[in-house]
Amino acid sequence: MPGTHNNSFYHEVKVMYFNASWGWISQTAVEVNKVLSASPVGPQLYNITSTVPAGTHYIQVGFNGNGDWIKTDAWCATATTPSCDPNDAGAYYGFCAPTPTCASGSFLWQQTINQSTGNPSIVRLISGSTNSYTISSGFPAAFGSNVNITVGDVVSWDGYSTRNTVTQPNERWRLVFKKSGSTVYSTPYTNDVPDYQKQGYWRGALGTTFNAPTGIDQVVIEHYDVANGNNGPGSVVPVSICLDYSAVTCNNVTTGGTIGYDETICGVSGDPANIVSLTAPTGGSGNLEYMWLVSYDGGSTSTVIAGASGASYDPGVITQTTWYRRCARRAGCSSWPGETNWIKKELSSCCDNVTTGGTIGYDESVCGVYLDPANIVNVTLPTGGTGNLEYVWLISYDGGTNTSVIAGATGASYDPGPISQTTWYRRCARRAGCSSYVGESNWIKKELTFCAPSFTCPSSNYSWTQTIDPATGNPSVVKLISGSTNSYTISSGFPAAMTSGAVVLQVTNVVSYDGYIGRNTVTQTNERWRLIFKKSGTTIYSTPYTTDVPDLLTQASWSGALGTSFTAPNGIDQIVIEHIDVANGYVGPGSVIPTGICISYQSCPTANAGNPAVLTCTTPSAVIGTAAVAGNTYSWAPSAGLSATNIAQPTATSNATTTYTVTVTSASGCTATSAVTITVNKTPPSADAGTDKTTNCINPSVVIGTPATPGTSNTYSWSPSAGLSSSSTAQPTANPAQTTTYTVTVTGTNGCTASDVVVVTVNKTPPTANAGPDKNLNCTTTSTTIGTAAVAGNSYSWSPASGLSSTSVAQPTANPSTTTTSIVTVTGSNGCTSTDAVIVNVNTTVPTADAGADKNLNCTTTSTTIGTAGVVGNSYSWSPATGLSSTTVAQPTANPSATTTYTLTVTNAGSGCIATDVVTVNVNTTPPTANAGPDKT
Repeated sequence: MPGTHNNSFYHEVKVMYFNASWGWISQTAVEVNKVLSASPVGPQLYNITSTVPAGTHYIQVGFNGNGDWIKTDAWCATATTPSCDPNDAGAYYGFCAPTPTCASGSFLWQQTINQSTGNPSIVRLISGSTNSYTISSGFPAAFGSNVNITVGDVVSWDGYSTRNTVTQPNERWRLVFKKSGSTVYSTPYTNDVPDYQKQGYWRGALGTTFNAPTGIDQVVIEHYDVANGNNGPGSVVPVSICLDYSAVTCNNVTTGGTIGYDETICGVSGDPANIVSLTAPTGGSGNLEYMWLVSYDGGSTSTVIAGASGASYDPGVITQTTWYRRCARRAGCSSWPGETNWIKKELSSCCDNVTTGGTIGYDESVCGVYLDPANIVNVTLPTGGTGNLEYVWLISYDGGTNTSVIAGATGASYDPGPISQTTWYRRCARRAGCSSYVGESNWIKKELTFCAPSFTCPSSNYSWTQTIDPATGNPSVVKLISGSTNSYTISSGFPAAMTSGAVVLQVTNVVSYDGYIGRNTVTQTNERWRLIFKKSGTTIYSTPYTTDVPDLLTQASWSGALGTSFTAPNGIDQIVIEHIDVANGYVGPGSVIPTGICISYQSCPTANAGNPAVLTCTTPSAVIGTAAVAGNTYSWAPSAGLSATNIAQPTATSNATTTYTVTVTSASGCTATSAVTITVNKTPPSADAGTDKTTNCINPSVVIGTPATPGTSNTYSWSPSAGLSSSSTAQPTANPAQTTTYTVTVTGTNGCTASDVVVVTVNKTPPTANAGPDKNLNCTTTSTTIGTAAVAGNSYSWSPASGLSSTSVAQPTANPSTTTTSIVTVTGSNGCTSTDAVIVNVNTTVPTADAGADKNLNCTTTSTTIGTAGVVGNSYSWSPATGLSSTTVAQPTANPSATTTYTLTVTNAGSGCIATDVVTVNVNTTPPTANAGPDKT
């Protein structure tokens, strides 16, 4: 812009900016002082540099000054567009997103933004439409195998001309990493892109480092509403994704270390002590990973314990002897070569036996061929040892030289039942869990002396008898004789309970007799017989044979029970009394008279223990059994965990899986049994809230918790819920406003729970920003230091950059051309920022120097006042001093002796700026020529 003006006055040229309604916004001006006649000759070039302010619609050129004219010969305007600023929410200079931050060696995916329209070059994610975009190529080779990946930096962007009037709540997205179609890892969602801005963005890291054991082949960019079913307004442009990665190599362990300790627990179940790590695995490098094996056969076969991944392990309650082993590997390795020793947790009966057997009583003697002796009672109990007492009884027929165990005799007392010969008895005792019966009592003698036999049978039992002729010894019904009368069948006289329906029968007593004159000289070897029970011709049960009736006695008898109880499912209709030679083909000498048979019978009840059940933390009890039947009694075993053992339907609240057996006894004493298994599943789930985390302005959110246990359907509940992306997932994203302790409660499918806590520390305290006191610059002081001393860990950013020596130091040097407000933004190590401003006042006001109009002196006017009236605050200096009354006043008196040009220098006291002007004082003291002419006469 060349221009000139009359230099007698002050002039400036300016560029003015107006909005669409011609409203004045601002202006930029420059002073023009070119004098046409001064050197160099011709117009002077002036430059105006100006920034077009926001909202400008019209630009106008104008002037200002106090002169009488101004001339500009030409204008040349060059317009440049500033670089696009993603932080400019107004977006007047074009749409753009931040440049991605991605270190060398990382994988970068990005798309560009059209600065005119704001449209992306590849994809925009839109609710209900384009919900995802898949990256499936361009990955580094390391992504094909085991690799650790960190989402180090992502940029979300959204911008268009009307965006500053729109709210879109779902401008969030996440990354889903896949291999062969299966998800390897999902990041948390990004934060929402800010609303009510023509262009807004969010950037930061996503999630934590994760391991892809076999690599990845797809990265899916997934919009928020994909997972939430939200089709409301919302769109977002993922501008860039930076993935930091490192290939994982396996350097595995060489030894598995050791664990301890073996343990023996007394009982059928127990809760053993934790298995602890004695020595850690050695060899290799990288983090140690563990799994645990369980075996029930000493290690021949084993299975992996789900969820067991620590160096130590709590086995929980066991119900059988169990072995455990820990296996180890290094992170990044697939095999588990680090095997420890096997640890044995053994269940044992644990014997602490008696030291004395106690005493029993009492001896008894009777005359007869048989005796039903009195019960042998406990006199003193065994002593010593611990645990329940258990008993067996011995029987002897020779005073104790030869003995045998009495089957079923296990009480502290014993009812011997009828005997037919002198018999001795002893009780032996031990403690529960011991194998040896070391507690022996005294022998008790039940003695028979010779006399005629008698027969007894309870009235409630079935009995068959025949009489003996006291004169001849002959029976009233039958004598069984070898080779002749070998059997006799009873087919009538039975009670209805014995002939129809299930019945339990037992031959409780029989009497065998044989006597005649001269018998004490005869030996008969086959005086034995048995009973055969039949129904419709089919044998139901055969008793063992009786013992041989004693020989060489005028009269001899044998009595006792035959066999054990048995069940006839449909009753009986025949009882066959059979001599021994029938079965053995023996026809030699032998005869016997069965004089009495006593048979107990009991109609049998049914037993039903009910359906199996599973007890959990939500279902801690179950009713077992079925409805009671009148007249029956009930007995359950074991008693542990039952509300009662003598009712038909007790409530089971066992803490360990137990099989309960019910014994149902009818009014007649007949019993039936049934069993039901109650399975207990009360193992609590594993709860791990993860390591404590810290949020700041760089990372405003963190993922807490640990991955959900594979293969389970556990549920998760976090409290408090404030600041969490979800309170019901295993790994929510936490963004609390203040430091918060979160508690996760994990509930298993069995209703059992476990809890853990994690602390999320919030570090969002902004740094202190202090731009320092305002400063003043002028023509003498042209620069100054602003700001305050730097604080370690903080970074600094000044704007505007114009006139600053640096924009990134705490105390730059400022040298602006005009008064400027400089803003410092201080960023702390936690990413938080604060700002402050300082004003640098620039006073370069140039004073007006006016030496006044040129003056003329002559012989009549010998002095004159030069200059113009002084201005307060200005100082004045004249040169040369010759002929002046003063060189420091605004209007000195000039009295030069010759024509002199004086220069006035005016200094503004406030700004230190100066201006000069000149004035010429012309001195004409040349006398005129006086010629009076020649003298005359």
